[in-house]
Amino acid sequence: MDARSEMKTFYPGPTWVAPQVREAMAAQALNHRSPEFRALFSELQTRLRRTLACQGPVLLITASATGVMEGLVRNTVRERALNLANGAFGERWHAITSACDKPADLLAFPWGEGVRPERVRQALRSRPYDVVTLVHNETSTGVVNPLAELASVLREFPETLFLVDCVTSLYGVAIDIGGLGLDAAFCGTQKCLALPPGFSVLAVSTRTLERARAMQGRGVYFDLVALSEAAADNETPNTPSTSHLQALRVQLERIEAEGLATRFKRHRAMADRVRAWAQEHFALFAEDGFRSDTVTCISNRGAIATERLVAGLKERGYIISDGYGALKGKTFRIGHMGDLELADIEDLLAVADDVLAGLS
Repeated sequence: MDARSEMKTFYPGPTWVAPQVREAMAAQALNHRSPEFRALFSELQTRLRRTLACQGPVLLITASATGVMEGLVRNTVRERALNLANGAFGERWHAITSACDKPADLLAFPWGEGVRPERVRQALRSRPYDVVTLVHNETSTGVVNPLAELASVLREFPETLFLVDCVTSLYGVAIDIGGLGLDAAFCGTQKCLALPPGFSVLAVSTRTLERARAMQGRGVYFDLVALSEAAADNETPNTPSTSHLQALRVQLERIEAEGLATRFKRHRAMADRVRAWAQEHFALFAEDGFRSDTVTCISNRGAIATERLVAGLKERGYIISDGYGALKGKTFRIGHMGDLELADIEDLLAVADDVLAGLS
């Protein structure tokens, strides 16, 4: 079976992993206190800062993005957080904040709609907040939030840090982390980066590290100060997944060879094709103007039982996702991110058309 024929997974993560990346994951593990590891870490820092458009440290963390969310809460929330939510993962960040025993307010928006900057401004004027958390690309609903506009609002409140979950947007769409002044932006490797799961990349600002240094009880494993100090020496404070780091080097080489602009254009083309197909057969769940370029959430309008479509595609070797959480059975999702190409999307949709014909 060749590489192209393996591209049959259209989850919104984990995504398909290229053979070269899998080979790097299988290489002999490095000693994480060796000169070879420090050279690898240094190279990754350079490549990551360049591709992420940021100047500060990029922390490499052996954990899923949920761990990063908890770590950021413990490192930055002194008195109160404002958690923005318009889907399951925004609500998860609010639940994490509460579980860390940090006071927090939830500013909720209807699922399928984008976060409105003016409502965020009003909330920030109502009382002081240490941080605002946002899910940039809400995987559960296929909504992408207006990051530039929200960052502009946050700049009006310089004491408030802006922490952004870019789990399903980094390396799929253009994000100027430094230019927007994001205080934290992170992704899991199993999404647009197209590596195996279990690892996260976190860009942090100087302001975030200053806040962390003054925080008590920030924990050990996700201590941003310890992570940044170790990174300055091209190390990690604890044993990392060196296999992920070796694979990350290969994947960043591949991304730079493709070119970021070309990569983002490819993601947009796949999204446009899936959206056109969805509107022909069903309806789009996300409101117009807030639709993701990396995952499309499709409302079936009661036309079919979504589990039958998902199952029918799986029987033919194509994997998509049912709806998430409260949307299960009401929607289904097609991921178009990472190293998938438009030809793979065309293959999927042709098979989907055949399945739908059999269900009608």
